[in-house]
Amino acid sequence: MEDRTKGVVLKTLEEYILNKKGKEGLGMVEKRLKELGYPLKFKEISSYKLYQGPIDVLLTLVILDAFQWDESEAFNMGYDSLVVHSLSAKLLMSRFISIETAIKNAPKFWHYFSNLGEIKFPQYNIDKGSAIMYLEGYKKFHPAEYSYIRGVLTKIIEIMSKSKNVKVEQTKSLFKGDSYDEFKITWV
Repeated sequence: MEDRTKGVVLKTLEEYILNKKGKEGLGMVEKRLKELGYPLKFKEISSYKLYQGPIDVLLTLVILDAFQWDESEAFNMGYDSLVVHSLSAKLLMSRFISIETAIKNAPKFWHYFSNLGEIKFPQYNIDKGSAIMYLEGYKKFHPAEYSYIRGVLTKIIEIMSKSKNVKVEQTKSLFKGDSYDEFKITWV
């Protein structure tokens, strides 16, 4: 199966660039992508269309390079991603979906945005505010992509738990030679 990423992920990165660097910054990123053989035009992206993956990973790296940002900015891009720009998603997560329901349905949520890998939660304890998440079958990507994922997870758990004391730590990484990616998530 060919890797695919939903356009909504790319659109949120577009919005992030516009908010931080304006239309000029967006043009810079489009120019760099074209130079790399990926002539992506943000205005032509459809939120619901599937795009050749992992274009989102390439886009993240191009954005970091274009503006000379480090991995902490990749975390910020993830933190300020999908859920931030969707009022309905924030409302659902903060009012109508429990953390336990979200954990149980995480594989479906993940596949709404991408067909790269599988998410599993082999351990979680809602009362103690902790969970272990595996990302299996993903690919060995640059560490900045994992910073982006940590940012997304942090924001989701903050919204759902109503806690500002959320920590997401990557404890295993394909990039470092492990057989899967593992994230330890805590909140109080």
